[in-house]
Amino acid sequence: MNVSHGQASGEPAEGNRQKPQTKLRPARLIFPVLLLLSLAAVIVVPPLASLYDQSHRTRIECTVVEAEGVKVSGPRNGGGPYHRVYITTAECGELLYETGITASNRDSVAAELEPGEKYSFEIGEVDNTFRWLMNRFDVSPEVWSFEEING
Repeated sequence: MNVSHGQASGEPAEGNRQKPQTKLRPARLIFPVLLLLSLAAVIVVPPLASLYDQSHRTRIECTVVEAEGVKVSGPRNGGGPYHRVYITTAECGELLYETGITASNRDSVAAELEPGEKYSFEIGEVDNTFRWLMNRFDVSPEVWSFEEING
């Protein structure tokens, strides 16, 4: 009988040995995947939503509680000052009007928004959809235009 020692003992021949299989552990992938999705949500989604909102707008009706023109310093325009009007409303929460706002018109634009009066504000569709969430994170939907509702 010409049987090799490895085969006689019931072990596979050296060429037939199977390598141990490495199990893919899905639990180890959860954290990196969640991290990547979170980064994408924070970095990619806001600019895309803003781009979409520029050409997809809707109107909301809100009663103004207060409007204030302010000068802000920050990362916009290389850290220099810029101007905006913060609008507090009864039904719609905080709104932000920046487009076309300058040092010379911010106070007069804020004064146009009389407390207790109802206005129609033009905002982006994405901002409108997620307005409830934005206000929870102290982020205000951007106003593109407004007009007083008569009657």
